[in-house]
Amino acid sequence: MPVWPGELLAGTATTSEASILILPNGLYRLRREHKATYEPWRKTWDARLTPAEDGLIKFMINDRNEEVHDSGSSRRVGQEGIEFGIGTHHTTDGTIIVGGHPITAYGPSYSFTIDGADRKVTEACGAYLALLQRMVAEFQADLS
Repeated sequence: MPVWPGELLAGTATTSEASILILPNGLYRLRREHKATYEPWRKTWDARLTPAEDGLIKFMINDRNEEVHDSGSSRRVGQEGIEFGIGTHHTTDGTIIVGGHPITAYGPSYSFTIDGADRKVTEACGAYLALLQRMVAEFQADLS
């Protein structure tokens, strides 16, 4: 029986089941457990994607394959500045107290170039996960 994202959100599926369900390279369990239904359904679903959604899926699959099987991900590492004004600021790393003049703290930032546009890795991965969750929900609805 497949584990659906709703079960994950409701807490009725385990983390290990979740890691089997949603993989960066597609939906392993759907492809294996529902092969006869999933493959034609997926072709139809893919045809309804916007060009941006289709590009994101293809990029993430290819980047995952590069990361795991080849030379590594195509993500770029840069620097991102966060300005802190005068006062006390609580961050995940601790508390910063700024007096006198505002300061800028720098940390790493990660991005992909997808279809010619720069996207923060966190934003692109969030959009990809939402797309995978939509796919599972729509497949489940069509299967019912």
